[in-house]
Amino acid sequence: MPASNKTTFNWGEDYAKFRPTYPDKLPGLLAGLVDDTSCALDVGCGTGQLTEMLTDSFDTVVGMDISASQVGAAAGNAAYMVAEASNLPLEDKSINLVTAAQSAHWIDVDEFYAEARRVAAPGAVIALVSYGLCMIDDPEVDRIYQEFYQGEFHKFWDARRVHVETGLRNLPFPFKQIKVECPDIIKTMGVEDFLSYIGTWSASKSAQAQGSGDLLDELGDNLRYMWGSRRLDVRWPVAVRAGKLAQ
Repeated sequence: MPASNKTTFNWGEDYAKFRPTYPDKLPGLLAGLVDDTSCALDVGCGTGQLTEMLTDSFDTVVGMDISASQVGAAAGNAAYMVAEASNLPLEDKSINLVTAAQSAHWIDVDEFYAEARRVAAPGAVIALVSYGLCMIDDPEVDRIYQEFYQGEFHKFWDARRVHVETGLRNLPFPFKQIKVECPDIIKTMGVEDFLSYIGTWSASKSAQAQGSGDLLDELGDNLRYMWGSRRLDVRWPVAVRAGKLAQ
């Protein structure tokens, strides 16, 4: 095995560059749930991965996040603002689709749902979107990754991460549900891109802050050794919980 090659990450830039991109079909699936595609709101939008995709299906798209740095890194045709999910700076009955992509588990959902109902136009829909634990299209490489994820490193995740791992199915959702089947995310990656993706995790930041960055360094060594110079498919399952906000 090669000597240690310390893994380093740039949290802001890498978030936008290395996070998975939602399937091309997802915006159309969500737009198909509503009769009026005038305005969509993406709460907890981050750098706008889903937000920008929605602009092809809705006349107006607004992305909101509490992180000014994340919103500052967003660019495109959507409008962005810094705001909390519990205090949306929008008019009553103004939104046709409310989404929360890879963010619902961080939010006080009771307060968020109350605000979503307030801004919901007649016929509006809410959709929580999340991609789960990925799999790598090589059994040995995937084994190394899964053992790392489920091992000592796992303690650095916030307890709410369980909602991502279980496809949001245990998150409170007091709406009449609409079935949405979304294809997996598939991204072809080299090992350095994959390690940079891992660097965007909040758990990776916590591990380094708590003096356990060696776990990431060891993973980097092991993956580089087994992955080599190949480009491998990485697959994330996508969960969507959708429901009617207003009749």
